[in-house]
Amino acid sequence: MRKSMKHPRTGFIYTQLEFDKVEVRDPATDQYGIFNSTGTWYEGDLRDADQQILGWIGRAPAARNKA
Repeated sequence: MRKSMKHPRTGFIYTQLEFDKVEVRDPATDQYGIFNSTGTWYEGDLRDADQQILGWIGRAPAARNKA
């Protein structure tokens, strides 16, 4: 099951795509961005994302336990 979370301030939807990849989508405009769990941008119109939420959604439990 994919993890997903709605950002409490922006309303953007953060969805896990695969290990360490997160899609951030603006439901109002349907723009998106693909990032890794540390905030590196890969593609899409959105180039900024909340790094804390990217980490929560993108990292596997084993990686979170190492931090």
